[in-house]
Amino acid sequence: MVFQKPVLLKRSVIENLKFGGQATTHRDSIDNALLLARLKDKQHFPAKLLSGGEKQRLVLTRALLREPKLLVLDEPTASLDPASAQIIEQLIQDFTVQGGKVIFVSHDIGQAKRLGSEIIFLHKGKVMEHSIASDFFNNPASEEAKAYLKGHIII
Repeated sequence: MVFQKPVLLKRSVIENLKFGGQATTHRDSIDNALLLARLKDKQHFPAKLLSGGEKQRLVLTRALLREPKLLVLDEPTASLDPASAQIIEQLIQDFTVQGGKVIFVSHDIGQAKRLGSEIIFLHKGKVMEHSIASDFFNNPASEEAKAYLKGHIII
């Protein structure tokens, strides 16, 4: 699980990636991950000195290096600059193309349209809809989803 607020080790970027598993011990895998996350030039920086977007890319990359089948993300691009958001979305897309499954929370309709294949729409803790993304965005069934997609704040 990757949280909205990145959890980093008090180590360098590369040491954060090496931490925690056999899947991360291969230098080629780490180098490739650094390139994909656009962190190669910062691999020896202390992780705590990275920007918010760089920190989020680091923790997502660390999770991906463990080769999970399922990745759970809590608003992975909330409050990030567009460049970091785009890199994170690309990492997520690459993971799904390779057969990985992603469950993520997002209030960003555009992001849900770009990344979602299935949508589970929650309101007040209840599942209001669960459908294929195209069905949800083109023909939502619940009044709450219709209002949300129109840009209304639903309470």
